[in-house]
Amino acid sequence: FRNSAARGVFHAEEECDDKDEEVPDAEKAIMGVREVTTLLKIDNINHTAIAADYPMDWKNLRVEGKPGTTHELTFDMCNGFDQDYVYVSGYSKNCFARVNKEHPTSQQIFHFGTPPSDSNVNPGTAKDAQPHTLIFANIKSKDEKGMLWVGLENWGLIVKLNISDLLQKHQAKDSTDRDSTIEIKEEDYVAVYDVRVYGAGGTTPIPINTRPHGFCFDADFKYIYFTGKLTNTV
Repeated sequence: FRNSAARGVFHAEEECDDKDEEVPDAEKAIMGVREVTTLLKIDNINHTAIAADYPMDWKNLRVEGKPGTTHELTFDMCNGFDQDYVYVSGYSKNCFARVNKEHPTSQQIFHFGTPPSDSNVNPGTAKDAQPHTLIFANIKSKDEKGMLWVGLENWGLIVKLNISDLLQKHQAKDSTDRDSTIEIKEEDYVAVYDVRVYGAGGTTPIPINTRPHGFCFDADFKYIYFTGKLTNTV
């Protein structure tokens, strides 16, 4: 969960003091934290490093025998929002998590329930949202600070959420339980982008779901480029 890892920089054990970031043994035991020794080659020199593996705790959404799947990990690199946390998507749990960098066992869960009412997504046939890619704005902007875009594969949507507002609403509503699941409701969608395929002149009775997998913004932050996993399209 280091910022340096996102920049492609790896620190060998002897080059990085992790003493202040150690997780207590009791906490490790509860969460199932696993430490493994790995070998890194930097400038053709082998280095030994310790990697800590932190499992995601999807709280009341856990099902025995059906572990969750994580896909994307992101943080705000341009606007300085929520710098002590990274955001991780839980594809099979219809969630994404806010994870503390210094104490990764501290995790706050956001859950997608039903699709936006004006999205023309049938909740009966597309119950699961399946969030995959998570992205913050790639430009410095006061208006975009705290805004997170999420690709919802099974709904064929890319949505925009105001994380600052969601956190404030949650803290105001439940000041005693900071670890409870935050349900994303209709009014929480700042914007909804339908990326399904429609036939010309309404010739497609049911829109074809492209299943938006990965996506990114252009350099000027005017367009979203996304891959349609199911339709072999960009």
